[in-house]
Amino acid sequence: MWWKKAHINRRDWIIDHFHELDISHEEMAILLMIDLLNQQQEIINPQKLSQKLKLSEKKCDSLLHTLMSKKMVEIQTNNHEITFSIDGIFALSSPYDHLNHDLLNAFEKEFGRPLSANEMMTLNNLKKNYNEKLIIYGLREAIINQKLSMNYIERIVKSNQ
Repeated sequence: MWWKKAHINRRDWIIDHFHELDISHEEMAILLMIDLLNQQQEIINPQKLSQKLKLSEKKCDSLLHTLMSKKMVEIQTNNHEITFSIDGIFALSSPYDHLNHDLLNAFEKEFGRPLSANEMMTLNNLKKNYNEKLIIYGLREAIINQKLSMNYIERIVKSNQ
């Protein structure tokens, strides 16, 4: 699950992809707040969301219901505790659908680290628009020239199309 990697900022991703998600501003605020409260390991309930977001409890409940029907929020119970998960939003709208895992592994191996979110987006855009062999050629050229950066690889790929 790409959204659980340490280099992924989930809240930034939600804000950046807001226009693609088919959600309202209030629904986005709830998703962001749930993610923040989960990160802080705080107990989440509609009353707390209502208080933090300055929305009525009825409005909060309605927004949660809508997000659950869109499969973006899941509420679970475990040992008499309620947990909120927003993993559904990421599972429904993966930004890396076109990204071949072998290609990603090749880049991460050569870079010697996991790719950043921006690097993964650049690689995904290259994969959408160019042949994989050309992308690997760009990676190899960058290695040979000791200029291992996504910008350099992108320029090589675009100049050799």
